[in-house]
Amino acid sequence: MNKNKIIFLIAGFLMIAVIVMGYFNFSFSLPITFKEMVEKQISQDEQLVFTKIDTGRIASISIEVPISGEEEVRIEDKDVISTLLNNELRIYNGGRYKESNDEFDLYVRFYGSTHRYTIAEEYIKTDDGNYKVLDDQNSLFEYLESLYEEK
Repeated sequence: MNKNKIIFLIAGFLMIAVIVMGYFNFSFSLPITFKEMVEKQISQDEQLVFTKIDTGRIASISIEVPISGEEEVRIEDKDVISTLLNNELRIYNGGRYKESNDEFDLYVRFYGSTHRYTIAEEYIKTDDGNYKVLDDQNSLFEYLESLYEEK
């Protein structure tokens, strides 16, 4: 009888753990940087034949504010592109965050493919999933904001 109680107790704890993990969107992935996420997406893109960030293979990037309807800011300066894509912002695939209306769409146009990243202060959304920003200050968001306002 004690053996059945122990099995029932363990099964109950496992069920509670699964429910809590689902509710809080926990995952067992480790934090990565924005640069690592971009490189992962590059390597998974079948249209691209390289695996690392290569600014020579990027035609341009553009920044848009989805809600405002204003024109996009197109950037072709390879140094700016390199600074943006090599950002070491720490992010985590999963976790809870509050949706924001203050976000930028960053389009990276490779020769042969386009990748889109929606970047807000607390999160980054991609086709592969949503990432929570772990750093106290989102340097990538601030840089995009300055580039958008500058142009």
